[in-house]
Amino acid sequence: MQRRDNITAAAPPPPGVTPNFAQPEDVLYTINLVTQVAGIALVTPFVIMRVLVKRYISPPFLIEDHICVLAWVLSTCYSVTAIMMYKFGGGYHVWELDVWTYANFLKEHQLTQIMHRRQKALYADTLVYGLNAYFTKVALLLVIARVFSSFRKTRIVTFVMIGGMAFYYLPMLFLKMNVCNPISGYWTPLATLAPGATPARCLNQRSMFVADTIISAITDTAVLVIPIPASVSLRMPWQRRLKVWSMLGLGGVATAASIVRLVVVFTSIQESEDQTVDFVRFNLLGTAEVSIGLICACLPAINILFSRAKQPSRSPSGSDGTSRSAYLHRLKFLRGSRLQTATDMTLGTGITPANQDAIQTVNNRRNEIQPDRTRQTQRPAAAAGNHTVVRDSQNPETNQQESV
Repeated sequence: MQRRDNITAAAPPPPGVTPNFAQPEDVLYTINLVTQVAGIALVTPFVIMRVLVKRYISPPFLIEDHICVLAWVLSTCYSVTAIMMYKFGGGYHVWELDVWTYANFLKEHQLTQIMHRRQKALYADTLVYGLNAYFTKVALLLVIARVFSSFRKTRIVTFVMIGGMAFYYLPMLFLKMNVCNPISGYWTPLATLAPGATPARCLNQRSMFVADTIISAITDTAVLVIPIPASVSLRMPWQRRLKVWSMLGLGGVATAASIVRLVVVFTSIQESEDQTVDFVRFNLLGTAEVSIGLICACLPAINILFSRAKQPSRSPSGSDGTSRSAYLHRLKFLRGSRLQTATDMTLGTGITPANQDAIQTVNNRRNEIQPDRTRQTQRPAAAAGNHTVVRDSQNPETNQQESV
């Protein structure tokens, strides 16, 4: 290890590089802190607006809303663990961090504890990321399943995807929790072990990073691709189509972040000689991935909020003059048929299904029939001399005359 001014570096520097322990180079130290705080500050308002919309404007509060809140909690925890790594040197070159000094035992003990805490933060980070990624993607997939509820194949693929991810993330979480035996071996450097002590037996941690990142890239791509066939077949105004494709495009950014993360794993993490920089870069991409995913999961509810704000208040009778009971009767008539698509779609996307013409034809036919029946039942008496009122021209047997 490199020594300078009685300080031992945590790792040897590259040839020709002199460590600066007093003022280490800020590679990602500040960027990490700013990014994590900004991520929390950006995602939180979206989640709050979704909760308020689903609670007060467009109830009920469904299972995907609870999962979205859980994903936000895990996302916040993920950012907090990244900030903990910032506190203990994350973002500085590893060769500019001192492990201990030989002049003072107390100083040695304190710095060793710092190394322990940094590794504990990394351990917590690996645990939280898997849960965070899983529930964020589940929240997105449940939104897709509800928005495209009339597309049976899309719903089936969506729920198969949710189950498949659970089969990976749950066993992987168990392996991460027991990565070392004893678990303290994960954050205890070998140099600090007592003479004759048995080192902990640990699984291959880099293989876990690789597996996590590969699965994350695959599932992110799947979440992006699943709704594309259904969205292409929908008939809608170009403004609404633009909203749908914008949401998919934002999801593409999250997918790109996970793919870059995969590249970082193969180029840096596996054979890293500067872990305090490489792992922070790895974490920043993970933060971008889950934050963008959460924002995408909240966009349909946010669109409901803006749509309601633009619309004038409507009376219970509806804008076409039909009564509320007639409207409910129409919904009952459509229930169980493919014509129900219009009422099953999430309001947040404003999507019009391809069979909207059939729905409009039914409505127009009902509106044409109603005025004819009204005129037939309200015709005045033909002769004023006998003061006779015809009550129902369609049923002569039940006609009655009233004399004044």
